[in-house]
Amino acid sequence: MIERLVLCSRTLLLALCVLVTERAAAEPLADPPVIASSKGSLEVLVVAREQRLSGLPNQPVGWVYEICRYRSADGPRRRCPAPGVTARQLTTCPTAADPPVSPYGGVRLQVEPGDTLRIRLVNCLPGVARDQPFAGEFKHVGEEGETLLQYNPTNLHTHGLLVDPHCPSAGDDTYGDWMFVLAIDPRNGPPPEMVGRHSCQATGAGAERAGHGRHSVGLDVTPDGVVSYRYQIPTDHPAGLYWIHSHAHGLALNQVAAGLATPLTIGRMDYLCGSAGCSGRSGVPRVRHLVLKDMQILPDGRLKRQEEWVFCGKPGPGDSPSAGRASCRGTGGLYEGGTWAFTVNGQLHPEIAIADARGEVWRILNASANVTYWLAIHDEETGAELPVQVLSVDGVSLDIPPGSTLAELQAKLGTKVRAMPCPGGRSSAAAEPVCADRLLMMPSSRVEIAVAPWAGRSRRAVLRNHLFDTGPDGDRWPGVELATIRSPAAAAGAAAKGLAMKGQSRSLLEPGGLLTRPLSAGAQERASAARCKQLPPDRARQVVFGTPGAHTHGLGYREVQAGQPLTAPGELKLSTFDHAADPTVCVSLAPGDRPVTEVWELVNVAGEDHNFHVHQARFELLRSESLAGTVTPERLEGARVLHDNVPVPRGGPGCNGTVAAWQSGACVPSRVIVRIPFAVLGDFVYHCHILGHEDSGMMAKISVVPASTK
Repeated sequence: MIERLVLCSRTLLLALCVLVTERAAAEPLADPPVIASSKGSLEVLVVAREQRLSGLPNQPVGWVYEICRYRSADGPRRRCPAPGVTARQLTTCPTAADPPVSPYGGVRLQVEPGDTLRIRLVNCLPGVARDQPFAGEFKHVGEEGETLLQYNPTNLHTHGLLVDPHCPSAGDDTYGDWMFVLAIDPRNGPPPEMVGRHSCQATGAGAERAGHGRHSVGLDVTPDGVVSYRYQIPTDHPAGLYWIHSHAHGLALNQVAAGLATPLTIGRMDYLCGSAGCSGRSGVPRVRHLVLKDMQILPDGRLKRQEEWVFCGKPGPGDSPSAGRASCRGTGGLYEGGTWAFTVNGQLHPEIAIADARGEVWRILNASANVTYWLAIHDEETGAELPVQVLSVDGVSLDIPPGSTLAELQAKLGTKVRAMPCPGGRSSAAAEPVCADRLLMMPSSRVEIAVAPWAGRSRRAVLRNHLFDTGPDGDRWPGVELATIRSPAAAAGAAAKGLAMKGQSRSLLEPGGLLTRPLSAGAQERASAARCKQLPPDRARQVVFGTPGAHTHGLGYREVQAGQPLTAPGELKLSTFDHAADPTVCVSLAPGDRPVTEVWELVNVAGEDHNFHVHQARFELLRSESLAGTVTPERLEGARVLHDNVPVPRGGPGCNGTVAAWQSGACVPSRVIVRIPFAVLGDFVYHCHILGHEDSGMMAKISVVPASTK
């Protein structure tokens, strides 16, 4: 680096020298470290802790997951072993001054279909106050008045996994993907009356209020700040990219923005590599994992955990130029001189060197709390956007039959990609390749792509996040350059063929597939008394996204006639989430507890985009009615794409988030129609995965119960 600086002539512009220096100093992208299962099992300790992040500007103190292998015989550990840590210190929480064990970018947990994953979660987070470090930092309030959130409770959600959401029973003290349990560090001093409760056992009065049986009413709060989780991965669970993150309502935004997120992968990409998996196969390109996280850092090094899109000022109109390389500078008031850092695997603007002439496979996760990424790969010399092959979205590989048209591909993928013809055509008759030059990744999205050398292009490209506007009442996320890409240029006139692959989406929906048989047998006893009527086949559930108050987001619900034009309701209430409320939706399985498939209409009356996500399920996109007037055909049975989140575009110019504007005719909402097969029994939630919206109320409960015997 010093030699490069010396070579900069004193007559050259200083900016040019700095640019050359920065590029010379770019670090190679490092894949997240991996902890893999063995002999059908993986057991890990996950500690939510403070950690100083030395690789980021001003070395802020973030909140990260410290992760290591764990056995029940290890006893009541509250931290992972590290050099210099004594046996006594293993039973106390680490502090920010203690050396890091796991990187900010996360540790990838690797399990196989059929494995059992056990996690001991320990909350070592400090308490928070609503006005610290400054007024409005933790502005969202939740259930239990305003008292619970100040103790900084946390929990885990295994995002995208089709696993049992069970809670403890007489013979099993573990939780599944149960969203209604919280761990609070005892050092934060929560009132005794708030801990040790087990609402998942609720019966009697709660069941009578709901009219359809047992369900979660309220919260479980563990007395020791520890939650033991057990997840049984189905033997035919799709291989793909998933993730684990905090889901403590009211603080999810703050905790994920501070770093509480880590990737999880299942299987060995059998859809690409065959049953033998990818390891050691000479015909398989290199596989990378890219975890996208952002962090707003104030001038004095404190974090801005309540993210604001205006941190770096208001971007200009249209697709404005990049705000910077991996970061932008804070502007105005408390933000002046701060830094908004955008990282890949915790690194600032790393270099991705593609050495193989066949290219690579990238598995990308948007682990940011609020930010939407509008990704493209740009030729650095010409600025042209370069194509990639899309292999999988949200952890399930695409199933596209040969001969599918570009319009059909775009319809099944919605706005998640900007599809284009693949330059190299098909490499196999097994599937139609899907290519794109833009990828839309709202919070929680995952995508797996093949990145190949580009014919006739330069050897240097840039992974760029473009500015993205979520609407007049929403956010304008700035564009930044995330990484530099070096690759061998393909020969002029040549183009890499699309990778041959076998999709997984169709097999999940075929008779005997994962989404056609009952799951979560362990939930049967708990839910055995629950009853509700099946949704008639000519009816659909309609979920309305809006803003019931000045500082809240909410959801409305009603049942409508399926396949009809969108009409305003006579009366509809938008409600904010409440742990103590009864489930909004009850789904009864078919006789013999066979899965049922429902049609849901997602209606947006707000002037901002939302991102629908439902736990313990996958769904197909049937129809999308946006402001552009595009309509997705309702029946594209040949192509299969399964999602666990989908963008719900903003309503028309008169939409202000209220039902009243819709009723008056001033608002023409957008509508997205999805088809959801429900197979997992238990209680879980659906919500907007922009975590600022979820925390301020845009979430509701759903109960999936056994079939009625009446």
